[in-house]
Order: sequence, then structure tokens, then C-alpha cells
Amino acid sequence: MPRADGLDVIRVLRAEHRDLPVLMLTARSTEDDLLLGLDLGADDYMTKPYSPRELMARVRTLLRRTRHHTHPAPDPDTTLSVGTLLIDTARHEVTADGRNIDCTPGEFRLLTALATEPGRVFTRQRLLEELHGFDRYIGNRTVDMHISNLRKKIEPDPRKPVRLLTVFGVGYKMADPGKGTRRAKP
Repeated sequence: MPRADGLDVIRVLRAEHRDLPVLMLTARSTEDDLLLGLDLGADDYMTKPYSPRELMARVRTLLRRTRHHTHPAPDPDTTLSVGTLLIDTARHEVTADGRNIDCTPGEFRLLTALATEPGRVFTRQRLLEELHGFDRYIGNRTVDMHISNLRKKIEPDPRKPVRLLTVFGVGYKMADPGKGTRRAKP
């Protein structure tokens, strides 16, 4: 870049647009350059020469990771209500059938994400992003464990869940009490 270098550009981008996905494509290939780029806020870093196919794969991954920013987060002073499940996001409190439920921070984030859009299916990857963001490498089983723990806390019978439902091969969803069950026509 003739007038500024990429490090200056990323400083400006992060100051003005915190959530903008940034992939640095550069000739600087030392470990110190890579670490500096990532420390300044790059989400990914590639050096020249590069494979166009790898670049496109990384761009797709970056866009997939940042897609959750297009969904509005609940107002921090909101109480979410799904049937008899209440989530007070300001007080970090959960109530199910009138009982207070103690949730870990991860369980609370997961439950809030699911309750924000009842009926919507969330993939494990999407729920991992809710739990830990993008910079952590944690297995998909983490989501399964949180769901299992939440079911023990909020379901009348955790073996037969009616709130936190599994969508086999896809992920999980919060049951939408306002929707009836549709049956296929014979």
C-alpha cells in the first residue's frame, strides 16, 4: 500500500469498526509480524504467496463466524419469556415454573441465545460462537454438555425434554410454546 501500511489500516479499522471482520493478506511473513497483526485486531492472517482457494475458504470461514452480528442481541435490560421460562438479562437470573435456576455464565449465554429466537434451530458451531467467541478452540461436545446440564435444571423430565429440543444432525432449539405441532398429511 503506497501511503500507509496494513498495520496502520487495522488500527484505524478497529478504532472505528470493532465488529468488522479483517483478514490480513501480506508479504510480511515473520512470526513477529503475524503476532502483531493478530494483536492489533486481525481475525486471520495470510502471507504471500497464497493459494486463492485457501483465501476463499478463509473468507467464507470469517464471514460464517461473524454472521451472528447480524442478529440483534437482546437488550441488556430485557426479560425474555418462553412459556414459563423467564430470563432476566439485566439481573442474570433464570426462573423456570416459578423456581429460581442457577446457571453458569456459559449456560446463561446459551439459554439467552436460544430464548431470543424460540423455534429457530441453532447449529453447535453457532452455539459455540455464543459461548466462547471465535478465538477459542473448543469441541462441539461442550455445547452438548451445557445443554445436558440445562435440561437437568429447567426440564420437568430431562430425559424427555420439552423446552430444549435436539434437532438430530443439526443442533438445538428452544421450543416455541406459541407454535402448534405440524403433522404431515397422509
